[in-house]
Amino acid sequence: MQRRRESGHRNQLRHTFATGLADQGVSVYELRQMLGHSSIQTTSRYTAAVGQETRAAADPVYKVLE
Repeated sequence: MQRRRESGHRNQLRHTFATGLADQGVSVYELRQMLGHSSIQTTSRYTAAVGQETRAAADPVYKVLE
């Protein structure tokens, strides 16, 4: 159980790190190399998350404008 928890924390830290870099404009190709992914589709999850957070933050503004 302890190992599973530690693994989850590592994965969360890795995800936070990658999403933060994507948010700062690091390209998906650079992220792919840093994270050691063989597939660009795997890495693109981080850049997709950035777009979702931006849309979610802007959503209340659009509701007021309607």
